[in-house]
Amino acid sequence: MLPYTDYLPQPSTLSDRIAPLAASFKNIGESMAAPSSMDISRTLLIIAITALLFILGFIVVYLRNHSKKFTPLGWIESPRQIYQILRNAVRHRSTFELQFPHRGAQRRPILRCSANDITTTLLTLDASGVKNAARNWTGRVVNCYFKINLNGQHIYYAFSTRIANVEITASGRSELAMPLPERLENRQKRAFLRIAPPPEYMLGSALWLGRSLPRLEDMPYMGKWAKPALVSLPGKMQQFCVSDISAGGCRLLIPRKEMLDLGLEFTIAQHMVLLVDLLNPEGHERLRFWLHCRVQNIAAQYDTRSVETGVQFLAWAAPGARNTAELEWFALDGSYEVDLLGNWIIRRHLELFRDNSEVDDLYAT
Repeated sequence: MLPYTDYLPQPSTLSDRIAPLAASFKNIGESMAAPSSMDISRTLLIIAITALLFILGFIVVYLRNHSKKFTPLGWIESPRQIYQILRNAVRHRSTFELQFPHRGAQRRPILRCSANDITTTLLTLDASGVKNAARNWTGRVVNCYFKINLNGQHIYYAFSTRIANVEITASGRSELAMPLPERLENRQKRAFLRIAPPPEYMLGSALWLGRSLPRLEDMPYMGKWAKPALVSLPGKMQQFCVSDISAGGCRLLIPRKEMLDLGLEFTIAQHMVLLVDLLNPEGHERLRFWLHCRVQNIAAQYDTRSVETGVQFLAWAAPGARNTAELEWFALDGSYEVDLLGNWIIRRHLELFRDNSEVDDLYAT
């Protein structure tokens, strides 16, 4: 039997076994304390990929939002709505005015046609007295204008299309068939959409003309102005009225009695200043327009002999930034319209459609 001491590890043998184990623990500790270059590269790669995916997602959202087609206010591009509106015009035998596009400032004649028939693809109009000329119209582009009367208000539309076919009837009438347009525009043949201001939106108006018209150098300083020649305040006084208005001008109606009592006269090219206060229902606020005008035409009503005059806007004003008693005048830009007034008018046109039960189906989707 071996001695007891033979079973105990020898010092040299024990140290040889412990040394590798200690070295292993040391390597593990070092690896946990300081990450390797491979781990750093992997972490940076993950961060880079995450950032790239975020940037790509942002680009996709941006392109998606900006790829949506912008539709200007007053444009109708829904085929169903276009068909419904034109069908309504045909049903009420609306008059369509046709004009061929042209270059330059020369004014081309207007051809007035009556609505004959409509399908889901074609609109047919009747024209008389043009059979010889109409034979050559197949394939030509034409601008069309029409209106629909709703409770005394006229809603105007314009569109462009191409004459697909011309047929001459035995009676000499010309039937013009044309594809339904891709777009209707809520506007008139003239440059500016015109509307009779709804009474609930007219908050008041005043007119300076003749002796009350301020001198040109006094236009910015209201303290130097005389009292207006004519005033209109709902429920209190109505010496005149704005019978219709557009972004470029308006029509004024002055009773004959007021003309005689105040000794007023109107002449072509006469200047005047018109103040109009309108209600903006979107913000429940008052919109005030100071308008420098020029008389374009004058007419007398047959029955009442009241005077109707059409005026063109030359400039518009807003209160000065420093002194509300002063006005800052702005010349009209190349479009010759007061933009803020034009936006108000077109919204009232669209509002008229939405509020009228007779044409709810026109805006059905």
